Amino acid sequence: MEKIKGALFHLGVKWSSAFKDKTEMFFDESVWDAMFEEAVGAGLNTVFVDVHEALCYGSHPELAVENAWTRQRLRREIARFKAAGITMCPKLNFSACHDWWLGEYAKIRSSREYYRVCRELIDELCRLFADAPYFHIGMDEEDPLHLSTRLHVNYRQGKAFYDDLQYMADCVRDGGKTPMIWYSACAKNYDEFKKYISPDDLIIGISHYHGIKPEHWTRTDSREDYYQYYYVNGHYAGQGMEILERDDPYYIRFYKMAKQVALDGYDTILNCSNFYRHPHNADDLVDYAMTEWPKAGFRGVMTSMWNPSTEEYREINLEGIRMLGDAIRKYNFK
Repeated sequence: MEKIKGALFHLGVKWSSAFKDKTEMFFDESVWDAMFEEAVGAGLNTVFVDVHEALCYGSHPELAVENAWTRQRLRREIARFKAAGITMCPKLNFSACHDWWLGEYAKIRSSREYYRVCRELIDELCRLFADAPYFHIGMDEEDPLHLSTRLHVNYRQGKAFYDDLQYMADCVRDGGKTPMIWYSACAKNYDEFKKYISPDDLIIGISHYHGIKPEHWTRTDSREDYYQYYYVNGHYAGQGMEILERDDPYYIRFYKMAKQVALDGYDTILNCSNFYRHPHNADDLVDYAMTEWPKAGFRGVMTSMWNPSTEEYREINLEGIRMLGDAIRKYNFK
């Protein structure tokens, strides 16, 4: 099977609290078209699409914002990407941290009604994205660290979280797709994750957004914005970190656990990003994927820019796609 060379595009944006109150499409057609052309030029073969509130669902039209795409419009776009050699795959993030798009249904997680709505949405997208082999369900950052300061606190943990994750994954499999989740869904308690979620028919997207090679490591005092956010005002305050990739608990965990996920039989995809503006991230990650990552169950590489498809973010979105394309060509990733 051909390896994924992919990117995440945002059609919908209500996965982010910054855009949770949007009542109309937050999207620029010309930026989207430029991203499409950049993806073609970069040699990508897969684009995951955050759909969320940006589609007039037949099953749940109440979730759509003003000017959301019709199903016919989405079908035309899927066909356009396919003609250019790119398979579009759907993404709906069902994490309590990122499901603003679900509206009132987000307040009744794990209920019978919630399950019904989620299945209907997944079924509809499986039909619309008929040729897509994968369906991303997110499920990341559902924990007290990311949710405890909200006015309405409602999240799952332990068996309740894994039961819902398994339910979403089963809905995806019933639709003929392979489910994909983000790494943080298993990283917070890997032993517990293994107890409830088997490696069968599941892909784990594992992210690394800084340097991997020691010569590309980042001093915290060289990134004032990042340092202030995480180490002065954030949850790493007082820990005296000097080098992000060496001292940050996320990266310590990455090198201790991430590769073990692959060795334990879970299929994986590695995800880079220019969100933190690291100039060597994509290059380092593709090289790492080819030289050090376990080959068994390795599905490919992708990039996630984590910005809306709007004019303000045009250049950073195009840059993120371009950086992955450059790394793919440099290392002849196949």
